[in-house]
Amino acid sequence: MDTFDITQDTQVINGNALIPQNNADTVGIVINNINALTKNIYIDAHFDIAKDPSAYVEGNYRNFETLTVTLMATDSGNRNFYPMPERYIVHDVERSKYLKLNAMGITEDMIVNFKFDYDSPIVIDNISFNKTVPLSVIPLRAIIVFLLLLACFELKYNKNLFTEYV
Repeated sequence: MDTFDITQDTQVINGNALIPQNNADTVGIVINNINALTKNIYIDAHFDIAKDPSAYVEGNYRNFETLTVTLMATDSGNRNFYPMPERYIVHDVERSKYLKLNAMGITEDMIVNFKFDYDSPIVIDNISFNKTVPLSVIPLRAIIVFLLLLACFELKYNKNLFTEYV
């Protein structure tokens, strides 16, 4: 069994490939003895296109770049593994690689299940816990916040809005 010291941006796996055995549709990675508070898990993985170019066809690009992941964990509140919702990792979208964990206290063990939609192996570049999620500004949210702040400023300093016309 491996023991992991989970601190900020702890890397667990680097540069491994998963290949399904016996026509299995999922392959799991078991991470034992985590025994730490975990806020998130960063999974950088993708299908290896070079191994199966027939799966990469025109019009199927987005599906081929999307990887389905299911997490199962044990923690302070659950002695048995409990499944978390199915998540999708898109190879070109960095934000999709950060998966929030809603663990109850200290995470003890975890299973990361990868679903094989194609015959290609899955290449895992990195799996790490408690990695800092980069700030991403979404333009629509920034515009809405700006307009709300502008409205508050107008309501506070524009005294003509509240005067009665006689």
